[in-house]
Amino acid sequence: MSADLLGKVVVGRVKGLWGSQGAIRVEVLTDTHSLFDPGSKLFLEDTLLTVEWGRWHRGDLVLRLKELPEHYNSSQISNSELTVLESELPPLHEDSYYHYQLLGLRVVAESGEELGNLTDLRL
Repeated sequence: MSADLLGKVVVGRVKGLWGSQGAIRVEVLTDTHSLFDPGSKLFLEDTLLTVEWGRWHRGDLVLRLKELPEHYNSSQISNSELTVLESELPPLHEDSYYHYQLLGLRVVAESGEELGNLTDLRL
């Protein structure tokens, strides 16, 4: 997950359209799968959309978003990010952090040597 300057956090990336009913295939970038429950609100760029339904298929999440037109052009949304407002994220346990909160932090070896800043996390 990563955050933008508007307080939105990236939780998924659109991989393309799915079927003929206007569903999309999503690479999920969060462990908080409840963010994709029916009725949840997601932003696709600056457009607020409501999850109608979702199901897992071969490691990807297939979502139908109510306000997304059924005859959308795949090239218009492929690789687009799905975001939520940072305020919508569930609270974490003490000493736990979201990945985006760690990006940019200074990395220091146990010896005290500065190694740089954290730029990416791979799971």
